[in-house]
Amino acid sequence: MHNPLSERCFKALDHNGFPSDYASILKTMFIDKDFIGADVDLLMDRLISQSIHASVNLKDQLKELASLILMKGFGQKLRSSRKIQLNHFLKRLVNHPDAFDDSLIQSYFLLLFALIDEPYEGYLIAPLPSGFVTHGIKEVSTFGEQIILQNQVEIAINLLIVALIKQDQSLVKQASKMISAFAGCFDEKGDLLVGLWSPSCIKDKNPFLALTFLAVYTYNQISNHPILKNALAVQSEVISNLTDFEVGSIGNYALVLSFALDQILNQNLHELVHDIKFSGELEPVFEDVGLIVDKLGNFSTYLTLSGINHSIGSILTQDVKILAMGPHFFPLGDLSKFGTFFTIDKDRIIPVSYEKNDQRTIIKGMTKIIHSESNKSEIKPSDTWLELELMNEFNRLKMTISLMGEPCKLPLSFAFFVKSHDTEMIGNQQVKPKSMDKYVGPSQKVVFKGPSKNFTILPCFEEKMHLIPLQGKNHFWGADYLLACEISQFQKKYSWEFQ
Repeated sequence: MHNPLSERCFKALDHNGFPSDYASILKTMFIDKDFIGADVDLLMDRLISQSIHASVNLKDQLKELASLILMKGFGQKLRSSRKIQLNHFLKRLVNHPDAFDDSLIQSYFLLLFALIDEPYEGYLIAPLPSGFVTHGIKEVSTFGEQIILQNQVEIAINLLIVALIKQDQSLVKQASKMISAFAGCFDEKGDLLVGLWSPSCIKDKNPFLALTFLAVYTYNQISNHPILKNALAVQSEVISNLTDFEVGSIGNYALVLSFALDQILNQNLHELVHDIKFSGELEPVFEDVGLIVDKLGNFSTYLTLSGINHSIGSILTQDVKILAMGPHFFPLGDLSKFGTFFTIDKDRIIPVSYEKNDQRTIIKGMTKIIHSESNKSEIKPSDTWLELELMNEFNRLKMTISLMGEPCKLPLSFAFFVKSHDTEMIGNQQVKPKSMDKYVGPSQKVVFKGPSKNFTILPCFEEKMHLIPLQGKNHFWGADYLLACEISQFQKKYSWEFQ
């Protein structure tokens, strides 16, 4: 049994599509059929000999070590002396400053100790009732915890590998809970939503794509999830169509893991297949993290009311998407001044209400925005609340916001990052994508053009509006436009209509 990613990686290796020592070794193993364990040992010795200090990126170090141990397992078992050496090395790494209170790091330690067949007592990952796992970002804030979707994916795949190796049903259940949670972050086409709990610029886009695919693929081998089946089919097609260059940029860990999972699944799957029953539909509200998912008529709406410097959600139509949206201090485009600052507290429910019938959905919620003095070196919390109401009447969506609590000291806007082929505005003024054009003037209706259907945003108030074309690549969540409306009055209700 081979997964689509390992098959695509095999072809890229044959075409010399990977520029790394790891790829050269794998090519020798799988293409030339010659196992060169000495080269793997040399890389492992080099890694183990590195000094352990705070400046070393611990996650990268753990991923590299996991890659080397997995590669060693392609040809021969680890010697007892090597296992003892690795055990001592890992116990030293456990005391690294970044190892404390970090769910993702803990999942890599669990994986590494499992790969050398040693117990790890420090594993303390505990998903919230919704299945999401929080992650404290010490270098950004000491005010609490938040969700980082990329971390959720990596933790889930690590738990699944350990569950397969150790035949641990409890880890399968834990990973099941996590994967069921982030199943709510896929759109109807099976794509993971880039604007939910994710940075505006994903530097490791292809590694994230690869690890997401491997998590969904592995989980579906263990226990079929009805919602993830479509995502798996879509992602399998995306993987098969990647160029050699794109495959070559997935990184060493995803490359090695794609081959290792074939081996691990072939050896262990038959004993671990787990009969977990799933509903064919997602729960719409995850109160502990402030996620609300609603699909009615022409609109799919995703709100995320928790997070630090993150979007408050996405609004999708058939052809045009609001990838991210939220409060944005000036200057526009400086995303250190964008989004929420509302951390997750295990003892607190995020204020949200959800009412739905066949004709209408009403969502109400509250979150806190970031401080106006936030900058790239420090994201600060504020005591300013944003109250939000969304009313979806099948073919018409209305959003209303207002600010409460401590007034903002600096000018504020509400911004939408839109994925669209083209745009036009009343008055026949066009702002072409990827151009130097822009509009600054009174608020007015904006029509975003899609291949078959258009999408209209109408501000229902008189304030200055900014429409700025973007590049539509890896920055700003891949959006083509930034539409921002200034908010000058406190406690006033500001509304937009979407059609």
